[in-house]
Amino acid sequence: AGSRSALVEAVPLLLDAAKLKEIVMSVLGSDRELSYLLSRRGLALEPTPIEGTHGLLNLPGLMRDMRQYLAARLPRADLRRLSFGQQGDTCTFRLAHERLDLDALQAASASRAARLVFGSPEAPSVGGELGRVLTAIFPLPMPMPGFNAV
Repeated sequence: AGSRSALVEAVPLLLDAAKLKEIVMSVLGSDRELSYLLSRRGLALEPTPIEGTHGLLNLPGLMRDMRQYLAARLPRADLRRLSFGQQGDTCTFRLAHERLDLDALQAASASRAARLVFGSPEAPSVGGELGRVLTAIFPLPMPMPGFNAV
């Protein structure tokens, strides 16, 4: 929370004041502004996989609840052609005739669908128009897993 630029400007001051060689912090994949500002300063960013078990119990319901967020990130034409489904343990992402099916639940780790939706270096790569649209909306902004209940 707060000003990303103020945080980035404070890093050298914190290092100096505390006589530290490095600061390690976690940045959510959805925080594109902070990631951009840190990388522009030459600070190393190391993507890490999602820790713990994360699955999607109701992808269509989640995306319905995120409709305003989707509308802010996508042109109306893309939003009209985009749909989400879930049948059993399979999440479906669809844009017109393009379709992607991913597992929704996986024991003891993040499912492939959760990696895509919440962000992970292990997220599946998606090509085509569907990939372009999914890249614009994912990863979803969310509290850090384990820090808050969502």
